[in-house]
Formats: sequence, structure tokens, C-alpha cells
Amino acid sequence: ESVAMRTVEAQVEAFADGDAPVLICGEHGTGRELVARVLHQKGPRTGGRFVAVRPTFEDAPGRVATDDACERARRALRSASGGTLLVKDVSDLSRPSQKTLKRAIRDRKIEQAEPMDVHVVATSDLDIECAVDADIVSRDFYTLFEPRRIEVPRLRDRLEDLATLFERWV
Repeated sequence: ESVAMRTVEAQVEAFADGDAPVLICGEHGTGRELVARVLHQKGPRTGGRFVAVRPTFEDAPGRVATDDACERARRALRSASGGTLLVKDVSDLSRPSQKTLKRAIRDRKIEQAEPMDVHVVATSDLDIECAVDADIVSRDFYTLFEPRRIEVPRLRDRLEDLATLFERWV
């Protein structure tokens, strides 16, 4: 019912084409994964798999991305090929993992042996701009998702939705 949730709904409709990566931000419990699932269901890959992962791609903390790490990122994308890959809590990824995932996303359509048709969606519970400013998330990685960002509002900021949610739960 709230204006904030109607905005989320409009963004889901606009971003459901399933080509460019999408970032869904919001506190824990706001329904970020639910928004990702709705995005998948409204997109052209609705018949494909919805795969949710909380990945790390490097071999050991602080190690630079290797060919094995790149292959793990490609495997994650391949597992959702024809559907949607949800990368949960992308702001928790290490810098090497961010770099590896960015490369795998960028190259998913130009893989020589097996192009991957997958919609990449990520979630973050941090204030992503602050995470970029604090050098937790690389600006280069963030720019991949920035044009298609959905901010899921907290329920305490949209009290007009309580009655509808209460009715649905009862």
C-alpha cells in the first residue's frame, strides 16, 4: 500500500528484463530475497532456476584471484544459467572475490565454449555508498550494479502497510 513499496514494485517491473545486474539493498528482514524472487518470476527467465549463494571465490584470505577462483565464479553463474543467480550479502565479499565476480559477470555472454544466459542479482544490508567510501566495496564493483538498485524500505518506515500485512498473515 505504501508509496515506498509501490516504488519497489515499479523498479522490479523496470528491471525484470533480466539482462543487467541488479542490487537489492535493505536491512535484514526487509524481504530482499523475496524481492529477488519476484524479480526472477517477472523476468524472461522465470522458467529457469533461481539459485541463491553466499560465495567467496578466492582460495585463501587475501590471495589474488586465480584461474581456479574464476572457475568457481563461472560455476556459480553456470548453475543458474537460464535463470537467476542471487549473490547474497555482496558487501561481505572480499576485494579479490568482488574482482573475480565482476569479471565473471562481464564475461558471461562472451564465453567461447559456453555463453551463460543468467540474470545476476545481489543483495546488501549495508549502506552501500558508505561501504564504497570506507573501501569495503570497490567503486569499480559497485558501478556494475549502481544503475539498477532497489532500496527495500524498513517496515517501521511504512506503517501504512501493517494492516495489509496483518490481514495476509492471518
